[in-house]
Amino acid sequence: PHLNIISTWIRLVTGCPVVIAERNHVHGRPLDRRAKILRAVFYRFANLVTINNEENRQLLQQYVKPEKIVYVRNPITNVEAEIPSNRENLIVTIGRLVPQKNIEFLIQGFALSALPSAGWKMRIAGTGPEYPALLALARELDVCDLVSFDKPALEIWETYKFAKCFALVSLYEGMPN
Repeated sequence: PHLNIISTWIRLVTGCPVVIAERNHVHGRPLDRRAKILRAVFYRFANLVTINNEENRQLLQQYVKPEKIVYVRNPITNVEAEIPSNRENLIVTIGRLVPQKNIEFLIQGFALSALPSAGWKMRIAGTGPEYPALLALARELDVCDLVSFDKPALEIWETYKFAKCFALVSLYEGMPN
């Protein structure tokens, strides 16, 4: 919510219309007391607040007029991807390398499982501040030769295509940019 708070403050200073978006599940997102107070104070000044799940509406209506809250569905497009028959013993996850995505848990689970000894590998497609710690964890758990870190591909389906398994272990999710 920090950029949303700044944006609504700028609206107060400049008078420019502002639309803010709550893409994460508001109830599951940990915020410190200061951020909660600032959200309660400033969100009311937005011209519009978009949400991607109806559960967010209840919380936001505490300090935003109901007519200013608009539900925007997360669009899914039909992707006609050809799935090869020669998929690899590969687990793929895609996302920012931040605590919310819980990649640490995935690496720990992979290391503790029988998958490494069965020839499985893991590909983590993403960038972010947790990269050094996650790489250190893979080394510490002796799976760094089996876990690769890559930047996400522009053609995201190419990342999934050869994997037998996709893992989503986020603590909470929202609607991506």
